[in-house]
Amino acid sequence: MKKTITGPTEPGGGLRRNASTLLFLVIACLVLSLLLFCSGVEKRNRVQTKKEKTENGQTENGQIGSCEETIFAMDTVMTLRLYGTRAKEALGACVSEIERLDALFCVQKEESELARLNRDSGGAVSRDTAEVLEMALWVAKETGGAFDPTIYPLMQAWNFSSDVKKVPDQETIEKCRLLVDAAKLSFSKEKGTLFMPSGARLDFGGIAKGYLGNKLCKIAEEYGLSGAMYNLGGNVQLYGKKPDTEDFRIAIKSPKGEGSIGVFTGRDVAVVTSGGYERYFTKDGRTYHHILDPETGYPAESGLLSVTIISKDGMLADALSTALFVMGKERGLSFWKEHTEKFDCILVDEQERVTVTEGLSESFFSESAVTIVRKTDMQ
Repeated sequence: MKKTITGPTEPGGGLRRNASTLLFLVIACLVLSLLLFCSGVEKRNRVQTKKEKTENGQTENGQIGSCEETIFAMDTVMTLRLYGTRAKEALGACVSEIERLDALFCVQKEESELARLNRDSGGAVSRDTAEVLEMALWVAKETGGAFDPTIYPLMQAWNFSSDVKKVPDQETIEKCRLLVDAAKLSFSKEKGTLFMPSGARLDFGGIAKGYLGNKLCKIAEEYGLSGAMYNLGGNVQLYGKKPDTEDFRIAIKSPKGEGSIGVFTGRDVAVVTSGGYERYFTKDGRTYHHILDPETGYPAESGLLSVTIISKDGMLADALSTALFVMGKERGLSFWKEHTEKFDCILVDEQERVTVTEGLSESFFSESAVTIVRKTDMQ
């Protein structure tokens, strides 16, 4: 039988042409792979360049980029978000400032200035400490002692600075109460000196983060940033605006459970919230929170669950959030009436009713019923 061969077999025939075709395809594939590889490298290089520009605050298309970092300082978690062409440089400066002030004001660190002043019953004070003291003493006087920077003996008695909390006996509380009185301090900002009665102790826990917020805003200004949001653990300090030109939106945490009571929109202000839900412990079936009433020596029982202060001055907002929580709704609103040019507030009482002062009527939004208090409504 004759064997059939498919395809010509003569020299220079089909098999030779097939080999040429195969060689051409191999070469074409190699060229295509090389082109794809080069394209990938170029693409990756563009991505890397864009990333580098974004980290420096400027995206490839010329829009303002951002930098963000989370750190732990002043006994809380802080998140810094900055917008601008020098955002990365500014972020480094902000972190350095946080570390500097933490070392200066941390009362538990033996080498801190506050610890030295407590050991020596006063002495020379730095410019930073003098500025904080000046505001702290003003708020203490204006609020009738509802906020007091000499609260530390009571905080120590309750052991709130430690992981092991305790309920002090009445005798201990009474002894500590006698040491808490800011009016007994002798302070001169001009001379940079402070003298305290024996046993008196300072604690800037209710005002230091507000001072820090003010300082971070100055850094944002120095570096020409378009905006910044500093979340300092209960304190939110806003500078400028977001890149999309919109105001910042800050959700006000609900003091009970998850979610929020509403949203504040704004810029160039501090938004500071204090509440008994932040730090607390339970003993023998009773809950004790960390906001102490200097008058009683016990956790404040003012009928409020949380207080949010909005002010251009972060230090003032920080101190007043504590003071109004201790004062309660009626006294707190009376105090606001006397200082409407300095701050506005959002109060949540034990019935979870939300009260907002009139300065926030156009910037606070809530799906729940809200009572707006106006200065003219108050007698």
